[in-house]
Amino acid sequence: MMCERLRVIVALADAFEGAAVYDGLQSAGFDPAWCSNVREVGDAMRAQPFDLVIADVSLALDGRLQSEGRARNPLTPIILIGDPGSRPVSWSGRTMHLTRPVDQAMLTCFVTMALHQDKPVRRSVRKRVNPIQAVVNGVPAHILDVSAEGLRLELPGGRRSVLPPMFTVRLP
Repeated sequence: MMCERLRVIVALADAFEGAAVYDGLQSAGFDPAWCSNVREVGDAMRAQPFDLVIADVSLALDGRLQSEGRARNPLTPIILIGDPGSRPVSWSGRTMHLTRPVDQAMLTCFVTMALHQDKPVRRSVRKRVNPIQAVVNGVPAHILDVSAEGLRLELPGGRRSVLPPMFTVRLP
């Protein structure tokens, strides 16, 4: 089952860093929109709904970015990259700070935490199954248990791959 990809606005002025974050999010299954200035961020926010904002602290200090984001979706989480110094930035109650240099694994972890912070608690029991062969986003895997809310997977060889929030599972 493939669901709509989550939209992430990336507001980073540095071309190298912006491209790296964009590529990492895209390969993790997200739908990123990379913007290098506040005007582009506003255009991206008005163009279509978004689930998360990742922004350089210097861009986030610009009042236009904050007011545009709050107007579109006041509960949207934001991940700020860089040191705010003496001017701490608070987009909403859901602001996270990530230092430079940006580690892709840490960024993916922050994104996952930000997007799933308010998800409901599991309400049904997981049922253990004999491992079922499956293919997850093109990677061989095994299904270990299932519940009404989802399933638990094991990737081969102890791979520590972080799957995006939405992914494809194929059964033979």
